[in-house]
Amino acid sequence: MKNNKNLLIVVVALGLGAAIFFLAKGKGKGNEGGGNGGELPPPPPPPSPQDELRWRKMSNEFFEAFNGCGTTDNVVKGLINKITSESDWQGVIRAYGTKTTTSAWWCIGNSDFTGGLLDTLNDECNTGEIDEYNTLLSSKGVTTLIPN
Repeated sequence: MKNNKNLLIVVVALGLGAAIFFLAKGKGKGNEGGGNGGELPPPPPPPSPQDELRWRKMSNEFFEAFNGCGTTDNVVKGLINKITSESDWQGVIRAYGTKTTTSAWWCIGNSDFTGGLLDTLNDECNTGEIDEYNTLLSSKGVTTLIPN
């Protein structure tokens, strides 16, 4: 009798395990996600070639403002003013990639810097400028701000 009880416990456990497995496997296939069968939303459309070109041009203008002796602050502010949204800003950041800005040999106290756009802005700009740029970006709904 004891063996029959053990066998019954094993069968019940296996049955419950199989039921849980099949329930878990089927989860997300129904309509509990609201309207689209529980699937992920479609990805955003790819950027247009015009956007890609604009972002590349802006990233090059950022680089030119940083490269050499000092930073051309009015150029940086003008470029940040051109940003229209978070996705626009992300496009410029991606287009910038990682670059090395070099200081002219006569610039005492300045050194070369390698980094992405946000890190380079942090390296090249003072706290007041970063605060001003972040305020401009925030006013356009941008949430990826320059570290300070």
